[in-house]
Amino acid sequence: MVTLDPVSQAQANLKEAEKQFKHAKEQFQRHQIPQERLDELGRLRDLAADDLRRTTKVFGSPIPDDERWSGNFRPA
Repeated sequence: MVTLDPVSQAQANLKEAEKQFKHAKEQFQRHQIPQERLDELGRLRDLAADDLRRTTKVFGSPIPDDERWSGNFRPA
């Protein structure tokens, strides 16, 4: 398993949330999922975006590959 720094992980989470939300919108348009499920995935996408904003504020930009987060990284 590859360990990502916190910002890279938050970016990956948001990318996945956006992918799932886009897919859900398509399913909703075809009447395959209810509005409630689409709303839930929208809230999860918003939460992932908030998490990315928080981690970027705390950790700054993603750590370069040669300095990958080891679990001991702390922002300056």
